[in-house]
Amino acid sequence: GFVKLLNINTFHDLSDNCQYWIGEIYYSQKKYEVAAYEVLKVFNFQGANKADDAYYKLGLCYLNLKRNNEALNSFNELLNRYPNSEYRNRAKEQIEYIGRG
Repeated sequence: GFVKLLNINTFHDLSDNCQYWIGEIYYSQKKYEVAAYEVLKVFNFQGANKADDAYYKLGLCYLNLKRNNEALNSFNELLNRYPNSEYRNRAKEQIEYIGRG
């Protein structure tokens, strides 16, 4: 359904939400490589309101793929770009987790 919505209109205010949820669906199916690929597309939308969500989910995808450096980059990017994000504390916890690894 989300793909269909994006095919109709990629310039809608909620288009980035549709793209994010496509990635979220793949993540829930443990298809982390595809999920990361789809979540990365969120950043193609100008003014994406799901960008902080996307950085966090991307970091989780990379963690599950054992790509710790990329996960760190995603979590740090979230903290740098969105210091007031609701994911701030979770991102810090993931960074600490990776550091203990």
